[in-house]
Amino acid sequence: MRMTHSNLKKYLHVLPTICLGVILFFGNLPTASPTQTNPIKHIIVIIQENHTYDNYFGTYPNANGLNPNVGLPIEPNSDKKVYPFHIENSTPTIDLTHNREPALEAFNNGKMDGFVYAEKSDLTMGYFDNRDIPNYWNYASKFVLADNFFTSVMGPSLPNHMFLFAGQSGGIVDNVDNITLDFPCIMDELDSHDLSWKYYGVNDVFHYANPLPAFQSFKNNSTRFSNCLPTNQFFTDVSEGKLADVVWIRNESLSEHPPQNVTLGQNFVVSIINEVMNSSFWSSSAIFIVWDDYGGWYDHVPPPQVDKIGYGLRSPLLVISPYAKSGFVDHELNDLTSLLKFIETTFSLAPLAERDAEANNLMEAFDFSQPPRETLILPGQYVPDSYPLRLQSDENKDLNWLSKLQYVILGIATVSLISLLAGLYIKKHKNAKLPIQILNSYTKCALNLSFNKRHMYLNISFKPSLLLPFSRIAKT
Repeated sequence: MRMTHSNLKKYLHVLPTICLGVILFFGNLPTASPTQTNPIKHIIVIIQENHTYDNYFGTYPNANGLNPNVGLPIEPNSDKKVYPFHIENSTPTIDLTHNREPALEAFNNGKMDGFVYAEKSDLTMGYFDNRDIPNYWNYASKFVLADNFFTSVMGPSLPNHMFLFAGQSGGIVDNVDNITLDFPCIMDELDSHDLSWKYYGVNDVFHYANPLPAFQSFKNNSTRFSNCLPTNQFFTDVSEGKLADVVWIRNESLSEHPPQNVTLGQNFVVSIINEVMNSSFWSSSAIFIVWDDYGGWYDHVPPPQVDKIGYGLRSPLLVISPYAKSGFVDHELNDLTSLLKFIETTFSLAPLAERDAEANNLMEAFDFSQPPRETLILPGQYVPDSYPLRLQSDENKDLNWLSKLQYVILGIATVSLISLLAGLYIKKHKNAKLPIQILNSYTKCALNLSFNKRHMYLNISFKPSLLLPFSRIAKT
């Protein structure tokens, strides 16, 4: 077809439509998503003690927390109730009972109403918040908080630590002594795959928060305790570039186990995380903060009963990593064995027991396609009681702009009022000439008004060199 001038004009008219159609067509074609490989090379599990989710995060916004209007009876079927209340002292006055029997009594077949009489104390209904543990709340705001995470056993520390390291407890449900555990633990798997591990804060002495000496594999080879080091050695190892593939950390004196000061325990945890964030290991690390058992504190969510001994009561979990989602509340069902499953998934290890084989692996808390997140060094200058967390400097900027805007609006309103009064004055006095000059030193704004018999002239000048002339505003 011969391209005449008129035909060319027609094609030029429809060319944008054709281009838009091509863009929309190809823009909607499916594209290959980038491969999401797991960049995590270092897993750090910080083990604190004896707090439920409601006790620490029950009032955290937009999560499954406390109902302040739900009280629990002081005795079965009693009308006298105790309601949730803030604990004014960061140091709990007593260590609440948290063995299996009171845990089951508090659970009350899922009614979750037996805590006060099981503990024989109103303290069980107390909670802490951002006034006491602000940095835990700050981590939750910027990283991941799990509000559907449970301990593995309806009971105290020892069996829950067994699940944390082995995915089972051999049927043990309470704190007991003089035991030998003939099933494998995660350290056995790591050693057999030439993966390094360290456990800071324990040694070769068995206690309820350190079951390693009870495992047969450790009894047969005591040299393995060379990987169990004092807590402070962690900071030295990180500074010297010696972080192991998998690390567990605890500090007996700062574990937040009542009656310890919860704020001081939090500060210890913050020092660990700051150390990692300030190191080259941050870009390849996943940090988990976990509490090993419920500690006798109230929680309102009934734990699913997956077998005869668990799950136990809900506890908090914080997930911190450059690849953790931002401000994400994780509602997926997880328990202590989910941490095992994350280690197994990351390093392609076989499960140790039935529980960790069936556990969720916590991958929903991560986005490995995102660029590595910036660090969050705490404490910092942040806006108090504000979630998501915001820098105080950003808030000051907002306030500065707001203040300036208020001054501008006030200036415009003042000019308008003066203009109206001047117009009325001129209308009454036909030959009036009225010069006015106003200087606002804060906004650097100068206004000049002049009037004659028929017109009002207004010049507004802003520094630097912005001139807004308005003429004939009021015509008489």
